[in-house]
Amino acid sequence: MTSGAHVIVGSICNHITIGSVLAWGGTTPYIASYLKQFDDSVTIQDISNLYPILIIICFGCSSPGVKIAEKFGARTIIFTG
Repeated sequence: MTSGAHVIVGSICNHITIGSVLAWGGTTPYIASYLKQFDDSVTIQDISNLYPILIIICFGCSSPGVKIAEKFGARTIIFTG
C-alpha cells in the first residue's frame, strides 16, 4: 500500500471511530427544526442534501491535516486544536 492509501484508509477509520460523519444522521432533525425557526421552508431533505458535502470536507481535510501534523508535530496540533 502506498503512503497516500494509508492516509486515506487511516482518515476513514478515524472519522468512523470519532463518529463525525455518522453523527450527522442523528443530528439532522434537530438542525432542521432549529433552522425552521428562521425559515419555514427548510425540510429534513434540505439538510440531508448537505451530507455528501460533509463527507467531502471531512475526508478532504484529512490529508492536509496529516501534512500539517508532520510539519509542526502532533503535540502542537493537539494543543492548538
